[in-house]
Amino acid sequence: TWEEITALEAQIDADGNKALANWVSDQVQLPPTSHRAFFRRRLNPRSVESYQYGITTGPCDANARFRRFAFTYKDVELSRGHGGGIAGSTGHPYTPMKIETVGGNTVVKFGDDIRTVLDQPLQYVEDGANVTLTDGSYTLCMAEEVVGLEIGENMYNYQFQVLVGDLCTSSFTNRGGSDDGKGDGSPSSEVRKVNGSLVRSYDSSQCNAKCGDSSKVKRIITGNPEIKLPESYDMTTLSWLDMSDLSSELVNLNSDRTHDSVWLRTTALDVCDDENGDAIPDPAGLANIDYFSTGRGKYNLDRTVFAKLPGTNKWAIHDPRALFNGNTLDEPLMDGGGGYVKRASRDGDSIPATGLVVRCSSAERTVFNEEP
Repeated sequence: TWEEITALEAQIDADGNKALANWVSDQVQLPPTSHRAFFRRRLNPRSVESYQYGITTGPCDANARFRRFAFTYKDVELSRGHGGGIAGSTGHPYTPMKIETVGGNTVVKFGDDIRTVLDQPLQYVEDGANVTLTDGSYTLCMAEEVVGLEIGENMYNYQFQVLVGDLCTSSFTNRGGSDDGKGDGSPSSEVRKVNGSLVRSYDSSQCNAKCGDSSKVKRIITGNPEIKLPESYDMTTLSWLDMSDLSSELVNLNSDRTHDSVWLRTTALDVCDDENGDAIPDPAGLANIDYFSTGRGKYNLDRTVFAKLPGTNKWAIHDPRALFNGNTLDEPLMDGGGGYVKRASRDGDSIPATGLVVRCSSAERTVFNEEP
């Protein structure tokens, strides 16, 4: 844990290398445990779509996470054109941040999805003067996952960087195989097929070069935009939950490093309707197999769910995470994971026969799921 690391650091300051020797000796005396099992039980990566190994948590589930900053590492990777690896396939590559001034407020979107509504515009410094980021579309080049400029006990000024005067774009519909300077010109990617049909394919190398141009990359003064909603904002246009009276059920995570940025609600909500009375879609139904944008899935995500936290007009947004479940003799998953298979099925609530996304948890042992 972080507490153990800081305690060891203090011991090293006091006793030098002897502290390390004592620590190793103490560890040897402990009963052996499985690091893989410990890690797997606590694995909680961000994921906005269901894969074969698990579903995505919803804002009404127990242990749902909420964040108070607008943009994530995944958003940056997508905005820069990454189509796999770090970002996965969640959303359109080259999705821009959009700035719109509405009624004196600055509406900040990722694509067409509202992330925050600010009472002050975003600004950067140029030639010693503050410059306002005007309405338009911007590629995200960097974002630290924290509200404000403070990480731990240190202040920084690089947390949120955008491309100004240029934009990373893709011409994936141009299948001619010629390089148009927009990032997807290689013939091999232009003709990539899945099940005989052409699919989107991207090359982010040109965008990486643009984000490496210091003359065009601007550091936003306030850092990663804070999640805000003015009290006068028309809340009927948003999906939101009122958690302002759930202080005892909310936990501030990693507060030593990210302070007030990340929260977890320990309990599930009995009814998954937003404050406008509309049912919140189950994000487990967002499937990674949606290659062709024919329905909810990797290219058609649900809109952001906002959450009002305890405090004076304090807001966050749901931060979806992958949900994995153990299935052991001590804690058996009685349906073998069938409920999760059904939740993620492309066939909805019917008995899933086709459109399966998540695999059943009753699987044979492998190097990844067996206990030592």
